[in-house]
This record gives sequence, C-alpha cells and structure tokens, in this order.
Amino acid sequence: MSFLDASRSQTLLQVAETRLKQFLAGDTLTFLDHNPELRELQAKEFGPALEKLRKNFGISLEFKEDMHGLAQPAAQPELEALLRSLATWQKFALDSASGLLKSTGLALLLCFGHVSPAKALELSRLEEQFQVDRFGAIEEFHGIEETEIELKLTAIRLFW
Repeated sequence: MSFLDASRSQTLLQVAETRLKQFLAGDTLTFLDHNPELRELQAKEFGPALEKLRKNFGISLEFKEDMHGLAQPAAQPELEALLRSLATWQKFALDSASGLLKSTGLALLLCFGHVSPAKALELSRLEEQFQVDRFGAIEEFHGIEETEIELKLTAIRLFW
C-alpha cells in the first residue's frame, strides 16, 4: 500500500465515523410522528430497540418529537469508545448498514446480532410501511428495493 492509498483510506475512515455519529444524533429510532396511530406504533416498536442499545452498548437515546434539538450528546462518548474498539473493516461495514437503515442504532443492533436483517429493515421502514398500509404500494418498486436492501444487510451481518 502506498502513502497515497493509506492517506485516502484514513480519510474515508474519518468520513465513515463522522457519518455514524451524525446518524446517531438524529437516529430513526428516536423520532415520533405527530400522527397518533403512527406515534403509538413507533413507541411500541422503537422502545425495545432503544432499550437494547442502552443495555448492550451503553448508548442512551431519547425520543424526539421534531427535528429541533437533534443532537444526542450523551450518547456520543459511548459510540466513540465503541468505534475505537472496532477494526477498520467493521467500521466500514457498520457505516454501510447505517446508510441502508438510516440509523446507527439499528446498524449496531444488526451487526452485533441483536436484531435480524429483516427486523432491522422493518424498523427502519416503519413509517413508510405505515403509509403503504394506508395508501397502497407500488409493488414493482417497493418489493424489489426492500429485497435488495435486505440482501445487503444480510451480507453485512454474515461478513461481520
């Protein structure tokens, strides 16, 4: 590996770590919708996942009702400590899962075996599925996209 390769790899690693921290600050698992039905479903489904994060990683996230006050600063030291303990490839795998799920919390639960790829995907798409249940889906699009994401998540989990 040349100096340029090592330098580029380090830069990519820093970008991945920054993304993981940013996703955690506004994690999908923390937002409750204004629609009472969806809000109840989110609290019911996201609550156990947040508890698993706290129990297994010491990462405590709180529910938010809107985009204001996104930061979850209390969780950042625990995430940073966890990232320091991971190999480079694990950080990249976690970043990939986080991007697919739009959630660092779900990516952690998936990679460390606390949720299945199917459950992680289900939780990440809870709001979308709520809308699909109410208004219908475009099968050619929703089904294919979901299957592709679940395959990628399964590969990440198996690789981990």
